[in-house]
Amino acid sequence: MSGGHPGAGPAPTVSVVIPTYNAEAAVLDALASVVSQTYTDWEILVCDDGSTDGTRAVAERYLAAQEGARWRILSLERGGPAETRNRGVREARGEWIAFLDDDDGWAPQKLQRCMEAVGAGRLDVVGHSEAWVDDAGRSRPHHYSALFDASVHPLVSLMRANPFSTSALVVRRSALLEAGLFDPQLPSAEDYDLWIRLAMLPEIRIGFIDEVLGTYRLRAGSESSRIDRRMRALLTIGARYGDALAAVSRLGRLESWMFRSKTYFTSGLRLLRQGSPGRGAGLVAIGLLMWPFRFDWIRFAQRQRATRAVPAGS
Repeated sequence: MSGGHPGAGPAPTVSVVIPTYNAEAAVLDALASVVSQTYTDWEILVCDDGSTDGTRAVAERYLAAQEGARWRILSLERGGPAETRNRGVREARGEWIAFLDDDDGWAPQKLQRCMEAVGAGRLDVVGHSEAWVDDAGRSRPHHYSALFDASVHPLVSLMRANPFSTSALVVRRSALLEAGLFDPQLPSAEDYDLWIRLAMLPEIRIGFIDEVLGTYRLRAGSESSRIDRRMRALLTIGARYGDALAAVSRLGRLESWMFRSKTYFTSGLRLLRQGSPGRGAGLVAIGLLMWPFRFDWIRFAQRQRATRAVPAGS
């Protein structure tokens, strides 16, 4: 079931895919941040994953009041975040896809800056910096370009670190379809899994904007269970792409080993912070035994400092 005002005439350049579930208190801010964009050649696809509150009605009422806006609301029955986003991509009319989670938001110039970068660099994927905001309203910038190493194959860089946040990138729709979309079988990290497959596409062109163009809300919840799910998903991802990594890097097998080590190590640290000392310390020990040299953290800190020294928009 779907509804909305797709509009007439040529297809929009950008399709904004907003997956949502029981978010009537938050979704209006996300929608308003799209409507306020300085770049106006877009459509909105609200992908409602079986909400039982007033999310659909709130979104429909707001969008219907936006004169000239092109939008659709797609209804699913609890397909999960991966399948919800996949539905939006499949039904999108735009050449470009911009994802926006229902509790995140964009700066008014986000799409304009991204489309300018796409044109200037002939890119397939463009990411930008975000402000991370916690429940207390405290904000800190995250410059994802510091996590991308252009001196190595994109797959190697992505396996070392994830430089993409789902609400902070614009992707060519054809590239998403070629990569295979989100995997609904993964218990977590289905976005990271897709970004890795994008990095494996021949001659993929990736770029970044070192400007804070969005807000990422830190989500509260059952942290220990989320950490466990993510660790299982990351170990699956590491095994899934080990052969591909070996094919593009002489040190591919070592890179795979380091990925597993980092997964255990960082999962253990997160569990320690959440008050699970026994299991947390055990996972940290496993990670250190597998690979005790944590030079990746030193490199990341150096890049993060260097990126923060770059003026906004440069």
